[in-house]
This record gives sequence, structure tokens and C-alpha cells, in this order.
Amino acid sequence: MTTMEPGISPHIDKLREDIEHGMVDNIYRRRFLPNNKLHEILTLDAIKNAVKELPFHEEDRIGLPNRINNEGKRIFAMLIYNHWQHLFIKFLKRKLLDNRLPLSEDDAAAITSLAIGRRLARETQWAFCPYEFQANMYENDEEIEEQMILPIIGAEEAGNGAFGNVEKITISPSQQNFMDKKAAEVIIARKMISGDIHDFEKEKRNLRLLNQRRHPNIVPLLGFYTYGDKYNFLFPYFDMDLGRFLKAESRHHEFQWDATFYSALTGLASALSEMHNLDLNEADHDIDFKAIGYHHDLRPPNVLVSTDSFVLADFGLGRLKGAEELSQTEFKWNGGWYAAPESHDMERKPLPVGRPIDVWAFGCLVAEVITYMLKGVVGVQEFSARRLQEFGYAWHSHYFHNAQGSLKNEVVEWMKMLTKENPSPDLIPQLIKISLDALEPNPKARPPMADLHRRLADLSIKKHFGSIQDIFREIQTTIGEQTSVGQNDQMLLKYAQPRFEAWGHALDLNKCDASIHLTDQPEKYIEVMKTLSGRLRKVSNKQDLEEGSKIVEEIDELWNLLPTELEPVAQEGWGLRQQTWRLHDAQALSVQDSHRDRLDPSTPKTSLQTRFKEAALYFKDSLPRSIQAKLDDIPGTTSVTDVYNFTESIQEEQKRREKLRHLSKIEIYLTRLHEYATNINFIICGDSSILTLIWRPIVLLLRESKIRDDAFDSVVNAFAVIGQSLPDFKALPPVADLKTESHEITIWFFQDILSFYREAFQLFDNPSWGFDFNHWWPSCHAGILTIEGRLERLSVLLAAGVLEGAFKKEHELRKGLMGYSQAQSVENPLELLSCIRTTLNPCDYDTTLEQLEDLRCDQTGAWLFESQPYKDWETGSQADTQILWLKGIPGAGRYMYLLRCLFNILRAFGHRIYIKIPPLIVVLTFIQNISNVDHRKDCSL
Repeated sequence: MTTMEPGISPHIDKLREDIEHGMVDNIYRRRFLPNNKLHEILTLDAIKNAVKELPFHEEDRIGLPNRINNEGKRIFAMLIYNHWQHLFIKFLKRKLLDNRLPLSEDDAAAITSLAIGRRLARETQWAFCPYEFQANMYENDEEIEEQMILPIIGAEEAGNGAFGNVEKITISPSQQNFMDKKAAEVIIARKMISGDIHDFEKEKRNLRLLNQRRHPNIVPLLGFYTYGDKYNFLFPYFDMDLGRFLKAESRHHEFQWDATFYSALTGLASALSEMHNLDLNEADHDIDFKAIGYHHDLRPPNVLVSTDSFVLADFGLGRLKGAEELSQTEFKWNGGWYAAPESHDMERKPLPVGRPIDVWAFGCLVAEVITYMLKGVVGVQEFSARRLQEFGYAWHSHYFHNAQGSLKNEVVEWMKMLTKENPSPDLIPQLIKISLDALEPNPKARPPMADLHRRLADLSIKKHFGSIQDIFREIQTTIGEQTSVGQNDQMLLKYAQPRFEAWGHALDLNKCDASIHLTDQPEKYIEVMKTLSGRLRKVSNKQDLEEGSKIVEEIDELWNLLPTELEPVAQEGWGLRQQTWRLHDAQALSVQDSHRDRLDPSTPKTSLQTRFKEAALYFKDSLPRSIQAKLDDIPGTTSVTDVYNFTESIQEEQKRREKLRHLSKIEIYLTRLHEYATNINFIICGDSSILTLIWRPIVLLLRESKIRDDAFDSVVNAFAVIGQSLPDFKALPPVADLKTESHEITIWFFQDILSFYREAFQLFDNPSWGFDFNHWWPSCHAGILTIEGRLERLSVLLAAGVLEGAFKKEHELRKGLMGYSQAQSVENPLELLSCIRTTLNPCDYDTTLEQLEDLRCDQTGAWLFESQPYKDWETGSQADTQILWLKGIPGAGRYMYLLRCLFNILRAFGHRIYIKIPPLIVVLTFIQNISNVDHRKDCSL
């Protein structure tokens, strides 16, 4: 055993001091060492130095620092902190390490004295194993024993909910998994319910079921747990609720724009509609469950406000019942002024109520939100004051209904006043109409929340559409002054505006009273338009002047969401607006004219866009019909986002089959292709017929090849090869700034990319490719490598600045290749036909054998016929010898020896032997290769 001078352990003393300084107090004044401090203090080097100072046998020290670092860091820290570090070997030998924490009194006492064991088990250990909140706490009941130290280091009251208080709590970042452990501060909301477990269980059931939908406007449940006699729910913390929102002098974050109010109300209506008719299925939510429900407590303090949305919260009074149960239950008083007329009688006695009470409360909420949007906090206060009336027995209230159950005249007059001040075509009258419909005194006549949600969604989409149009107009009037905006971005913005308008007009968004009939969830449209608004405002406010391509992508996403039946309408409107845009914008017209070029004087001048369209049409016409049909069957796919969505679905499928492939290899191809598509967007003006051919073939090639791993890997590798040969288009100047020759090169890139697709498609045109992939792929791959070479030349040419001599050389080379290709397209089928004729037509094998016999030298193969293995094989004397193996390197003459063997056999047996080629193979080869020949008149047998 190593001896040490008593008291000399500077490293251990330093660790003890650091642990003391690393301790923090929770809100209950209990100290603990957070995980991050534990690992920060007890590094491997610090442990090694401490172990050197311990009185352990040499053999016990072997590997000890690593064991402590990996398995016993908490135990070691606890022992050092309490001056018990010499006991660590005993803990190690009894395998009482970190994974056994917290220790029982018996385990602790077995190592040391009873007194120390009890102290360790009852007090000391808890500071070194504080509770850690898990990310999936919402899945199971968590009962935390009272000795466990909760890592809550701050708390302040945030409000009162039904049956409980809400606190804003701060958690030690390393003791939770709700968000980044490295965050400077982690703040969440905690609702504590005391006493009646029935209230806790009811709200827990509501929250767990609603949480399965992951609705963006229903507050997500982070977890729930029991600690002592307190039942606790954990939620994300919101620093604003609608009650304080309506009292704020200035608008909150994104609500400075009116359109945000519309989308926020739409989201809240969607959340209530979801709760009124909850539908869960086993495939998506692990259970099949249908329920009807209500919130029963919809009022401003129970609606949380994010930067741009309203979020439904506090479900303590809510109910979710099976679809077959009665939906009514007795009303419960909750405060506020949104109670429906049917909730109580003149004496405030509660009455049975159902889902319509939420509809009434929503109507009240919409009325106050409209008032705040139009008149601010002063208007809300005035509206509330006007509603103040006596409500039976000298009791006054701000309810929206009177004692007789009718909507107060003051409410009706207030809404009329707002309508008059904001007449059509403003959307305010329609928004007010929604509020008044919800404030129908007869609960049976009130519209369902699903209907209100649909109507609000229509208004929200229209409002965002109008708002974006206004931003576009503002940008177009000031864009000339923004000299920092690049010419390419300017032209992209000029291109984006009419394209956006064409999309909106196809949906009748320009018509105030028209209904929008959408097949998909309207929230998708709203979210994209919110993002688009944000990008446009950055340009308008000069915060980000390089948003042009991203703005175009957002508009393309909106086009992808269009119902199929409206696509022709949008395309027609887009064509008309393109013409108007070009005719009335002199700058755009001059730039467009500068792009007109055709180097071959024999060809009439056409626009670059027309050249792209010609290349696209030629490509489609050159594809086999089967490939064309498969391409047409793929919906949408006009951007890199669409391709990423498809690749994610492939990876999920491969993950389920535990056969993940190297799909990341195509990243370089997708990145370069996206840069190229952005670069030429100015030329093609977002033409979906061109964008479709850039992106859709990728989806088809991946989809078709995934049935075979080797085929999928080969296609992915081909994408990687072509991606490497493409230049970094992002580093190149915008197309508008390039010289004329460079415009031609952009078309050549397009043609070569399409040629790459065409080569790869050859494989999948063959119905039997899946059975004989290795036979068909090499020829496709050879063609792809040829295209790779062409693309590499173009990349070099473009990077060098497109010198005139090099450009003409490439132009002539391409013309020569085209002529050669056309000649080959005629000669190859004829050559193939000759081979097939020779194969199919009967021939005289005797003559062929005699000709081959004449070619050999005398005595060739004589040694073979004298060998014993050959003699045994020829005579059949060895019954088990049926095969004669002839081994040799290529070119050694195995076929001549085989021929000599045939002649020997012929002489020995006196008859002819015919080597038959299966006719089916020949016929299939013939059909496969002749099927695409244009000169069929020259291919008759």
C-alpha cells in the first residue's frame, strides 16, 4: 500500500473546494450538484491526480481512474465532498456505483458504519443525484420520491388556472431534456394542483389525448409528475396571454401587421374544432379513439400568445367524452365575461351545457380581438364599458348577453360601428359577421367550430394575399433606390410578383366575397405566406437584400399546393401577367432582349426561354412512352424541397427495413442543381414545365431503382459523379451579368443534364431490368461518363470566363457529336440487324467447323490428347469424372483446344455435334434492340 503524509492531498482538497462552489440551491433551499458542474469538475485528469493521493494498493489503482470516470463519478464526488474518499474501493468491490443511486440504507451501512450509512442514504447522496426531467415525461405517470431534489432554481407566480396555480419556473439546464442542455436558461410553466386527484386525472386525460395530435395551437404537454401531495403539469412558457395582450399599449411582435390577427384566430378556431371532434387512429396516434369535447373555460387568460399565434391552454374544466356519450354537462363558474346565455339562469344557477358554449365564447373573443386590432387598448376598454349593465338583483356585468339571454344591443351597435368604419372590400365586415354568427343566443342555431374555422381560413388566406401584394408594390416603388440590391435579385422580385398574383387569382383571392375551395389543410397555405411575408419585409426594410431566390421558392411552394383543377387557370393567368410584365417594364424588356442569341446564323433568333422549352420538348419526345407515363404520374416536384421530401420518405422506408443506403451522396448534385435552377430562374420565369424536368426525373430514378440495392447504389453514385462535374453556380455572377456566350452555356448545361437522365432511363425502359441489372447498366453508365466529360468541359469553360476561341471549339465539337450521334442512330440498328439475321438464319456448321480447323497449326493440342485426364474423360473409364477443366490465362488458346476436342469426338463417334443457342434469348435481344429503331423499313428479316 502506498503511504502518504497525513493531510497532504492538494488535488483532492481542490476537488472538494470546486464541488462546494459548484453546488446550487433549489427553490426549497436544498443544495445539489448539477450534471454539467459534475463533469466540468471531475475530468479524467483531475480523477487521475486524485487517485494518486489515495491510500490504495497498487493493484487496486490499475484502471481505476477510467472506472471512476465511466461508472462512478457521482459516488466519487460524494465521498470526496464528505471526506470519505478512502471508502471508494469498498463501493467498487460491492459494485455500488452510479447506476445503483440512490442507495438504500442497508447497502450504505454494509460498507461503513451504521451511522455513516444512514447519513449517506438519508441526506448526503441526494445532492449528487438530483432529478433529471426527461423529454418523454408526458408518456407515463412519474411519482418522484420526496427525498429527491428537484432541480428547480427559480419560481414566480404566472397566473391561476382551473383547480391550480401556474408558475414560471427555471430549471438547471443540465437537469432537463426539454431543450438544449447548453442553454443559458431554461424556463417552462408549471401548473400545480393540490388536493383532489380527480381534477388532476381528468386534466391529464384531456392533455394526453389532445397531445397526440401535436396541434400547433394547443399548448403541448411536456410532462406531468407527482411530488409529495402536489400534482404537477409542465408546459412551454409563454410570456404573454390574451388578457395582457388586449391591455398592451403596443402590438405584440408580429401582430403589428393585421394579417397576423387573422391567421392567429384561424389557428385558435382550428384548435377548438379539433377538441370538439377529436379523431385519433392507431396508425398515427397508437389508439383508435373518437371523442366529442369542449373547453368550457375559453377566456383571454387561457389563450397564450406566441410571436404570431394564439395557443389554447388550461383544460381543467374541459371534457372529452366518447362519441356515443351525451355531450352536455353542468356549467361551472370560472370567471370572466364570456359565459353563454344558456350557462345559467337569472339567479346564476348553473345549467346543463354543451359545445356551443365554446362557440359563444369564441365569438366574444373575436369581437374583442377585432376591437383591439382597429382601436387598440382604448377601444377594448370602451367596448367593455358599454357592455356594463345590471344583470338581475342589482348585480352588474360585462357579459355579451343581457339577463333575458339576448345579445346586448350595445354589442350589436359596436359591431355596426366597426363595419361602417371599415366597409368592403375590406375583410373586416366578414370577420365581424363570423363573430356575430357565433354570438347567436340560441345554442342550437350557432354554427359549429369547424364551419367557423373554414370561414376564418378563407379570410386569413385572402388577408395574407393582400398584405403580400402591398409589400410587393412597396418594394417595386423603392427598388430602384436600393442600389445594394443585385440586378439578379431585382429581376427575381419583378418576376415573383406577377407569378404570386397569378396564383392568388386562380384561387379568387382578389374577390372579397368569393369562397375558397381547398382540398388540403388551409394552414399549409397560411404558413407559407407568413414565411413569404417575412422574407419580403426583410427586403423592404433593407435587412436582407439577397432574398430573391428564396422568395421565388416560397411562391413555387404555393403553386405546388394548388388543387390540380386550378393549375390550368393559374398557368393561363401567369402567361398573361408575364406579357404585361415584359411590355410595361422597360428594364426587364431590355435585359430579356440582351439574352436573345443564336450563334448559328441559319437559325432564326429566339429567346433563351424558348430555347429551354425546345430542349425540354425534345427531351420528352425522345423518352420511351413507358418513361413518359411514369414521369407524368409523379405529382408536383418543381423544387429541391420536393426532392428532399421524397428522399426523406425513402430513408424512413430503408430505416424500417434496416437497409440504409448512402443517400447523402446525392447532396452535391442536389445542391449544384438547386444553384443552377436559381441562376436560370430569371430566364425561364419559373416555367413549371422546365423545372419539372430538372427535378422530377430524380424522384423517378430513385423510386424505380430502390427495388434493388445494387441498382439504387449505382444510380446514387451516378448522381454523385454528375454533381462533382457541375460548377459552383452560386459563386458565379447572375445570368443577367454574364456575356452572351455564357447564356448559350446555360442551355448546354440544361441539355446535358437532360441527357444524363435519358441515359439513366434506358435501364428502366426494359421490363426485365430487375432480373438482369448487371447486363444492362454498364452501357448506361458508359453514356453517363461521356456526359460527365461534357459537363466538366463546360464547367472549365464557364470558370475561365468563356474565351471566344474555346467557346467556338466547344460549339463545333457539340455539332460534330450531334452529327455523329445521328449517324450512329441509323447505322447501329442496321449493324445489329445484320448480327441478328446471322444468328437467326440456319447455317452450315460443318463448313464453319472446317474453316476453324484450317486456322489451327498442326499438332496443336496433341499434348492434351495424350494426357491421362483427357483419356479418362474421353473414354468414360472414370464414372465420377464428368467434367474436364481447361484452365489458362486469357489468350492462352482455350477455345482452340475446345475446338480440337470437338473434332476428336466427331471422329470417334462418327456424327455431328451441334451447339445450340437458345432461340428465346436471340428473339428477346432482337425485339429489345429493334423496338426503338426509327428506320424500321430497313430492318425486315
